[in-house]
Amino acid sequence: GAGLALALTLAFQAASVFGDRPEDDEGEDHSFGEGEVGEGGAEGWEAQEARATDAVYVMEHGFLNAGDPDWKPRGTLLLSSSGSGSEARLSDAKEFVQLRPELQGLMTEAAGRSVYYAVRMYSPENPNRMLQASIPAKILADRFEDWHDILEVTVGAVGVPIGLSYRVKHTLGLALFDHTQVHLAEPSWVEGPRVPPNFRNMGGPGGKAGQEPPGPQSFLRRYWWVILIGFLLLSSTSGDAPSAGGKGGGGGGGGRRA
Repeated sequence: GAGLALALTLAFQAASVFGDRPEDDEGEDHSFGEGEVGEGGAEGWEAQEARATDAVYVMEHGFLNAGDPDWKPRGTLLLSSSGSGSEARLSDAKEFVQLRPELQGLMTEAAGRSVYYAVRMYSPENPNRMLQASIPAKILADRFEDWHDILEVTVGAVGVPIGLSYRVKHTLGLALFDHTQVHLAEPSWVEGPRVPPNFRNMGGPGGKAGQEPPGPQSFLRRYWWVILIGFLLLSSTSGDAPSAGGKGGGGGGGGRRA
């Protein structure tokens, strides 16, 4: 009885001491989107949305020949960004409007030389930083009627362009370069990774299908050594009682023979 009580006391004391320790380090931070407020960072989100910024970018186009390309004015791209999103508007340059009737012939000639048609953009404040996209001239030469071209601009978190792509799309009733569309690709903000509920049953990268992520350790896995100590103490205590009774019985038997 005393050994059993001692074993249970030790088990519950060890569980109370080690059970309150967290699994992770106390210094590790698992929060998202929290940080120190920098200079001017105390401004509210509504005020940031109300303050919109406009930036004008120069657009040029040309053919990528063996030598230096002969870049010609394509127009200007007005990019308006605010806390709620960004908008873009392309204005054709006067030189481009005058050159438009000759573009199909120039494109056919460039297709015979297997060169690329390219578009680039840059800010007048920083002309050394350019974004450029190109497409084979043969693709455009065969797609002038019932097609229109699309400029896709990728903007970063602060509304600055970081990527440019150029493609064409089949649309009845339109002609190439008549109505160039500008699409914006903006970053999306999330509080954390979006994992579907059934993703663990489908198998992710580096894992097998149907394999579930490890969960928190059970009580037995965490405190098996405490239970083992209590079991050994209980076994040793219960093992001493039969041996003492056997010695007493032997002594009594000898007395009857006498």
